Order: sequence, then C-alpha cells, then structure tokens
Amino acid sequence: DAIDISLLTVGPGNEVWSLYGHTALRYQDKSRRQDLAINYGAFNFEQDYFLLRFVFGATDYEMETIPMRLFMDVYQAEGRWVREQQLNLTREEKLSITNALYKNSLPENVTYRYNFFYDNCTTRARNMIVQHLNISGYSADNHWNGESYRTMIHQWTDNHRWTRFGNDLLLGIGSDFNTEKEASFFLPDSVSKEFETMVLTNPDGSKRRLVSHSRMLIE
Repeated sequence: DAIDISLLTVGPGNEVWSLYGHTALRYQDKSRRQDLAINYGAFNFEQDYFLLRFVFGATDYEMETIPMRLFMDVYQAEGRWVREQQLNLTREEKLSITNALYKNSLPENVTYRYNFFYDNCTTRARNMIVQHLNISGYSADNHWNGESYRTMIHQWTDNHRWTRFGNDLLLGIGSDFNTEKEASFFLPDSVSKEFETMVLTNPDGSKRRLVSHSRMLIE
C-alpha cells in the first residue's frame, strides 16, 4: 500500500533522439523513502561507431534507475515539460511490477537492442504496466485514421527539416502503409493518451480507470 507507480511523459527536445518526447516510470515506496525514475532510454555515447549504429538501428539501450530529483533536474534544465499519470493499481499488480522491475535491473537483463518502432523506451514502459495487470480485458479510445509510420513521425519533425529529410530517406516505402492503432505506441504522447482513457475490467467484472489522476510536474 506504500507503493505508487506512475507513467511519466516528457515533452520533445531539440536533439535527434529527443524530438518525439520520452517516457519513463516513477516508482515511489513511501515506507522506504524511495522516489525513483525508471528510464529505458539510457545509452552510451562511447559505444564504437555510435552514430552509425544509431542510424541503422543497431544501438544497445539500457534500463537506468535514478532518483526522481535528478530526473526532474535534467528536463528542467532542458526546458521540457513533464506530465505524471499516477496509476490505479491493485496491491497484487504493484507486487508483480515491482518483481519485474527488479528482474529487469539485473546486470544480465539491463541492456536491450533498441528498435525505434517496436522496442524503445516507451514500448518498454507501457509493456511493464500492461503485461502485469490482473484483468479480464480493457477498453480505451480507439479512434484511429490508419496513419502511416511516416505520417506519425512527421507530426514531430515539422520544425526540423533536415532531420525529417534524413528520416524520409531511411524509412522506405514500408513506412507509408496504413497501420493499426497499436502501431502508434512507440510514441510517448500516444501511450499517455491511451492510458488516460483506459478502463480496466477486473476478473470479478467490476471496472476501474487505469489513471487515478494526472498532473504537470514541469509546465
């Protein structure tokens, strides 16, 4: 009961890898006076051929756990907004997520092969929550116009023409096909909006909203 878990969504920055925003989890254990940010978007610039690996999707990313205060300091300094959505989880779900986060943090599990669309800091955070819900089903806002990956990316690169041009060269024709809504969950804003509208159906048939309340930590 002393544990609270939240989804953190960060506004876009000016670097190539930050144009689309960022997602992390907040883990608070009041009984141990812990307030941690769990970030699946850490990477090491010292990797050999880092930029080449980044462009071709061969970059290794890491799970990083840092004090929430330091997480906030970074984005305050960069002038980026941060929104918190506290999650309405049962005790069993909190325990399940806690155990999964601990397993993720072990040295043999902390590194993963990053994929921009299918396995990134946002999909990892979303899966950590959704895959450990004890529910029989859920509903969310399913409005979707079948946007392509290219269209979704363009929404975040309008003011960065060279980045947009480079992305268009690399993406190829496959990025122009219509997609299902689930394809948008590589974007932080899409997952934040999904969570905000998500209604869970418990095993006994009762319902609850996934997000108990939202607030801006940095405007």
